[in-house]
Formats: sequence, C-alpha cells, structure tokens
Amino acid sequence: MYVRVLPIGGPIEDDETARRKMRDARVYARGVDRARGEYDGFDPDNVGDVKILNRTTFKTDRIKPVGYFAREGDLPMMRWLYVNGADTRDVDVDFWFPMYTAAVFGRLDMCKWLFGHGAAKDVKRRTCIGEHAARSPLCSTFQSNAKQHVSKWLILSGALCKDDDSGELDVEIMRQDLGSQYRIVREREALLEWANDLHRPRTSFLLFLSGARSPPRHAYRTRRSSSPVRILSGKPGVLELIGDYVGFVRGREARIIRQLTELLPDVNKELDSK
Repeated sequence: MYVRVLPIGGPIEDDETARRKMRDARVYARGVDRARGEYDGFDPDNVGDVKILNRTTFKTDRIKPVGYFAREGDLPMMRWLYVNGADTRDVDVDFWFPMYTAAVFGRLDMCKWLFGHGAAKDVKRRTCIGEHAARSPLCSTFQSNAKQHVSKWLILSGALCKDDDSGELDVEIMRQDLGSQYRIVREREALLEWANDLHRPRTSFLLFLSGARSPPRHAYRTRRSSSPVRILSGKPGVLELIGDYVGFVRGREARIIRQLTELLPDVNKELDSK
C-alpha cells in the first residue's frame, strides 16, 4: 500500500511527549468576565483545539496549538501537529494565527518553517480586529530593533508585494506597514540603507561578470572578454557559488531589493511629512 510521507523538515516530537505538552500548555478555556482560573491545556486528541491565550473573554485571544507552539519556539512539536493534520494557517483565528504569532515573538525559524509548509500567504495576512487596527506580521515586527531580522525576511518573502504574484511592491502596503502610524523614522532609514547595501554589490558584481567593468590594469585582457571571471562561465554552478560567496541576492528577492531602493525614499519622505 502506498503511504504518503509528509516533508516535515526535521525531527518530530515523540507521541507521548507531544501529548503531554498539549495537556500542559499554558492556555485557558473561555473565561467569564475575565475570571481567573487554572491552565486548561489543549486536548491532545484535537490538533485544532481552540483555547484562550490569556484569562480574558476577548475573541482576539483565541489560539490553536500550532500558533501556541510557534510562540514557544517548539519546532518538533509543530511538526508533530502537522503530521497529525493541523492547519498551519488557522484561517479561523482572528489574531494569533501561527505566522503572526511566530513573527511577533521573533521566531524566525518558525516563520520559515510555516512559510514552507502551507502558510506562505500569511506573510501578508492581517489580523481581524477592526478595519483600522488590522496589523500584519511585518507591521508588528518593524517597530522593534530586536526583530529586524524577522522584518527583513518577511520583506524578502513578499510581505510588501502585490497580491498578483508579480513580485512588484505595493506602495499602499508600504505606507501601512513601514511605520506610517508610529512614525518609525530610524527603522525606515535603516531599511533603505540595508536595501542599498544589498543592491550595490549585486550591480557591481554583475557588471564585473559581464565585462562591462574593467579589470585591474595588470590583468590579462582578451578580445573575447574583459572580465577574468567569464572564463568560468562554462562551469556549472561556479558563478552561482561566487555570487553566494559575495552575498548578493538574486531572483525575486533581487527585484524586491531593487524596488525598495527606488520606492522607499519617496515613501519615507511622504511618511515623515505627516
């Protein structure tokens, strides 16, 4: 009989420990008038169990096991939930959906795992707590210097892009998520500097590979190419390895970086003037 094996991306929690962790989770059953009570835990037989993260009756505090263990930074547990049928998106959770929870708590490894296991679209998803208060993972991490590594990953993963899969940045999303409400000036300036730092070496290196940039005066020149690296172009993967070594981005990420260098200066001026 054919058995489908899910690509889980690493070690999985053993069943006995996983079930204990579900029962011991510090979550609550729905309270009444914010009444305090004991931890309730998740039902180990229900990977979609819904509990309350805090002792409140607020709808926004609903959380499921994947979101909870993303908050805790427990990847083996998330893999156990996944192979047992858990939804990595939790589309019916209004606030603490897994990608948002992982981002808010600075869990980059959780974000990457979720992205590769069904929740890629959630880098753009917004919390549902009112039209004016809706927040994306990027909006919530961009305010914190300690989470800038998460913010940059979200941006490179499409958090600022349009919904049409074109890879083009959406200026309106940039206005919403890059501090228009909180006037985060330093963070936006640092973001532009980061984008320029990534874009300049890439441009220079591509010019060098193409031969458009002249080699040193002592370099041997041929009629076929003015770039000494061009002689390696027939070796599979060599130029890619060189690119990885010098650390420049390519593909969709490169397009996103280039657009940031072009669009962000005007967006920053617009936001700073408010």
